Parts: sequence; C-alpha cells; structure tokens
Amino acid sequence: MANFFTKKNPPSSISGGGFKKHELREFIPTLENMYCYLDDKEQIQAFLFVDNDNIEMLFVHNDLRGKGVGKKLINYAIEKLNATKVDVNEENKQGIGFYKHMSFKVIDRSELDNAGRNYPILHMELEK
Repeated sequence: MANFFTKKNPPSSISGGGFKKHELREFIPTLENMYCYLDDKEQIQAFLFVDNDNIEMLFVHNDLRGKGVGKKLINYAIEKLNATKVDVNEENKQGIGFYKHMSFKVIDRSELDNAGRNYPILHMELEK
C-alpha cells in the first residue's frame, strides 16, 4: 500500500531508475513545495510541485495511471494548497483530459512555452 508523502525529507529516488533527489532540485527551485506519493519501499511513484496557486508539475508513474494517485495529489493541491491554475502542453491530450476531469477549463493559449520554445501551452483554471 502506498503512502502519501509531504515535503519533509524526500526519498532518494523515483522508482524505475527515474529522477534522483539531487536531480529533482535542478527542476524544482525549492523542495518545500513538492509532494510525493510513495510505495511500500519508500520510492516515489508520483510527485506534484505547486508554486503559489499554480500546479507546476505532476508526474505519475505509468503503472499507477488511472488508479486515483494523480487525483489524490491534485485534490490535495486544490484543497490544502489553494492551487487553481495549471499550464499544459497543447499536445498532451491525456493531461488536458485529466485536468478537465478535475474541473479545470482552458482560459487562454500561448504559442510558446515559458522557455520560448515552439510548444503551444493551454492555460487552465479551476472552475468555481
């Protein structure tokens, strides 16, 4: 049975040879806003990063997709962290569908991502 993990002392690696804790630090300015879902071996199976009211990252291991883990993390972000916004790559149909299922709606679109690359982004906001 997996455990919900919050920001203190994150485990050393993500299952399947994925990210190591020090690699996550390169992506996430502060681990203070990172929340993880761990398996029985204390390996990260999913994680969420929230900055202010924005869901910045959500990653769920393929084996756990469709099993409610992403939903638990998003509900935590909404209910406990007051997250109301998320940006999704327009080509990420699965992600867009997931966020729509979680009551987010598209409010705007950008041609370029935050790094100026040619990846159109959909800006979504939680419906009230």
